[in-house]
Amino acid sequence: MFSVDAVTAAPLWRASVGPGGIAHFPPVRADAGGLAVLICDAIRPALLSVDRSTGAVNWRLPLPAPATGPPRSENAQILIGCEDGSLLAVNRTTGQIDGGLKFPQSVLSPPVAAGGAGDAAGRRLLLAAGQNTVYTLVGNPPTLEAVSYTGHGSGAIPVPLQPIGRNVLMCDNDRADSALLRAFAVDEEDGEATEVGRARVNGRIDVPPELRGENLFVSTSPERMTAFAVADDPGKNVFSRLATAQLPNPQPVPTYLVAGPDGALWAAGSALRKLELTGEGLKLSPAALAAGRHVAVPVPRISGDRLFTTRLTEAGTATILAAAEARSMEGMSRTVLAPKLLAVTRGERPSVLSATGVLTPLGDGFPTNSGGAATFLTNGRELPGLEANGLDPILARTLPDGGVVAGVGGEEPRAWEIDADGRAGRPIELPSAPELAPLPLGPGLLIATAPRLELAVGRGGRSVSAFTAPVSGGDVPAWTSAVGLTENKAAVIDSAGVIRLVTYENSSPPSLAEEASITPGWFADVPPAVAGDALIVAGSDGKLHRLGGATLNETAVVTLPARAAFEPTVIGDRVLVALEDGTVAGFAAADLTDATTTPLPEPAVGPPGSVGDGLAAVVTAGGVVVGLDPATGEIAGRAETGQPLAGAVFMVNDQPAAAAADGAVVHLDFKPPGDAVAEGAE
Repeated sequence: MFSVDAVTAAPLWRASVGPGGIAHFPPVRADAGGLAVLICDAIRPALLSVDRSTGAVNWRLPLPAPATGPPRSENAQILIGCEDGSLLAVNRTTGQIDGGLKFPQSVLSPPVAAGGAGDAAGRRLLLAAGQNTVYTLVGNPPTLEAVSYTGHGSGAIPVPLQPIGRNVLMCDNDRADSALLRAFAVDEEDGEATEVGRARVNGRIDVPPELRGENLFVSTSPERMTAFAVADDPGKNVFSRLATAQLPNPQPVPTYLVAGPDGALWAAGSALRKLELTGEGLKLSPAALAAGRHVAVPVPRISGDRLFTTRLTEAGTATILAAAEARSMEGMSRTVLAPKLLAVTRGERPSVLSATGVLTPLGDGFPTNSGGAATFLTNGRELPGLEANGLDPILARTLPDGGVVAGVGGEEPRAWEIDADGRAGRPIELPSAPELAPLPLGPGLLIATAPRLELAVGRGGRSVSAFTAPVSGGDVPAWTSAVGLTENKAAVIDSAGVIRLVTYENSSPPSLAEEASITPGWFADVPPAVAGDALIVAGSDGKLHRLGGATLNETAVVTLPARAAFEPTVIGDRVLVALEDGTVAGFAAADLTDATTTPLPEPAVGPPGSVGDGLAAVVTAGGVVVGLDPATGEIAGRAETGQPLAGAVFMVNDQPAAAAADGAVVHLDFKPPGDAVAEGAE
């Protein structure tokens, strides 16, 4: 979770909300003063109270099942519903359970106030069941007063119930191409809920409607907005349709709404748009900002004259928090959050390349003295000339000399060579969009675009004849991996299972040529590794193969205990493979003998990596990094990060580090196995 300055949109702090790390509803204020916020861990079900000013976790309450929506916090009590039918009453200060109810089916959190403020029914809460019924609750902690039949289907209620005056609104996706708005009133005598009004809208509802005064704005897919006047007086229609607007070139994405004064409405779906409700309908402003799929955490918010939105980048590689001037629809700031880490340079001044194409220097302050401390990837410099490219993902690899090479497709395919200290050279024009990260070969970069392999040599370089793989039938196999064996030789594998040795020949004219190829009776499950002059390949046959670098003859083979989860890693004279059964298998790289097996506390989320002094480390799904001796397979240490990680470990300034799931770089503080066990026992 990130805390962001409302004026500058700059991150203030970052806090892990648990090893699962997924918050499936926006933070909810725990108290009127907003000193704490509530958030949910959806992987390891738990409700957390987090200090707003520091990000520190005040308390964490494990839940019996995943929460079905945000909690309700009022009068020092929190109510949260779960998929197993539990409704828990939680003390806001301590996080202890004070009471609750257990229903025979899932309940849709949160319960909402029924009857409006100030009357007898206003002390009641209405809670929707997973299907067919709603429950009326009274008291603190709540007890069940009434059960009312509604007939809604399982999974048909896409958003929480919400009050509209003295009534309660239920959104019911009862049809494939339309949805119902249903209003329920609660009887002041017996608590029975009765439907008092309904209206049908075209499209399906994905996000909560927005209520402003007596106007209710509803968004449906694809990017359609409908405005209603709502009333709760007996004898009047609850819903009176005012206007409908369909955005141009609508996309099948959720569209989040925020309403302002004087009929102003902002819609964030495939872009941020502004509308205005007038006597003539919903008028659409021509301005469109922040193109990209907008997301729910958080929903669009207005703070002062600023409107904040959150969206995914066009390639889906990061989240962008953007601020705009609400009235004029002029962009004010843009902050990239949680970018995926692609590669790290390994010089004296290391830099991180993110999937957004930004190079962030880690600086002299990394690593810090405390394990688990993280460095953001929000600030840095974009690769030169990247802006012209669009949806194609950036492909990158770290080189043996500590540098990085990256490439991207799009209308203007190009590549960059980045030195070990993070300095990017001028963009290199590519002959075609790469399927794999460019690979240095001979005087240029090997670019794989099936069925061709081409060499990009930059301006002034001699043209090199391409290699075209033979194609049988109509399908062209895609290239799946490429590794360098020598300065002028690479091994390239395609989706048909063919493994080729391709060399750069400095002839007249220079060319790429196939030196050898094999079509084994198995496929390469993951990219291969290079051990001296040999290729180490994990096959779909469940075996690890050692192939000679001259002819691709098989020099050794061994059966793995389970299928490889990631590519093999060569560390010294050993080869390590993280397996799908949650273990790491080790072998002598020379002949695949001298096998070792290391059990992990949880499955690996990346291949093993070197952490210096001849040791290896593996990142696991629980945020624990396990250090091991490649020769013996014995565990040599553990680093507890308390946050979800991704990929392989790497070195920064001779110190071990890993990538957090949100793109931050985390320093690893390894402790001997005995120390970790002792701390766990406490």
